[in-house]
Amino acid sequence: MEEELVSDSGELRHKAWSKLRSLEIVQLTTGDRRGQLHSCPLVIQRADFDGVLWFFVARSSDVASDVERDPRVSVSCMDISDGFYLSASGAARLVQDKAIARELWSFMSKAWFPGGVDDPELMVLKVSVDHAEAWDSDSNTMVRFFS
Repeated sequence: MEEELVSDSGELRHKAWSKLRSLEIVQLTTGDRRGQLHSCPLVIQRADFDGVLWFFVARSSDVASDVERDPRVSVSCMDISDGFYLSASGAARLVQDKAIARELWSFMSKAWFPGGVDDPELMVLKVSVDHAEAWDSDSNTMVRFFS
């Protein structure tokens, strides 16, 4: 049975957040109104080293309605090329703030929100991570680096 390690090192946190930035896309899991888990790919607009992930979602999306009902979410991603696997959970909230949207905006966002930061469907989703683990493939262990 593998042993779980708890890391107080900022090194693993820095590596994980840097990897999130380079991967760009994660799976976000929410709970729907029937209590079923639902996952969808989302583009990370920004990953802060203090444990905050930022996304854009559509106001009319299932993600937005799920988060309004239950803010608990899970984020997961992997990069099999270097054995990186991450699972994080926390609280999400919808933010309607054009200044934040402008700060996070990228050319790629226009594909989903053709109206830019003024698009009526554009909502910012802020996920405050309270727990995260990464699989350390070298030692075959799960390492908790954010809790």
